[in-house]
Amino acid sequence: MALILLKGLSTPRGSDSSMFIVRAGEFKGFQFGHPPDSRGVDVELFADSGSLDFIFVQKANGPTAILQADINRVVQTLKKDTSTTSTTATLSN
Repeated sequence: MALILLKGLSTPRGSDSSMFIVRAGEFKGFQFGHPPDSRGVDVELFADSGSLDFIFVQKANGPTAILQADINRVVQTLKKDTSTTSTTATLSN
């Protein structure tokens, strides 16, 4: 019961009811929304050193569509930048 309540409270407004667990390196979190079924997808990632939030938005009936593979690529290429004293994440190609 508590998990269902938590899902309802934490789901970003306007997203469909899809919620997925996401893991990438030291980051763990959730994906709200499913690209073919929603206009936007929110990916919230957490680590001991901080958190990241990605929002992918697509225009309804637009010429391009966000694919799950696109979201996976963004998440899987994250890595912690250890060259500075502050905590940041960078995308690598």
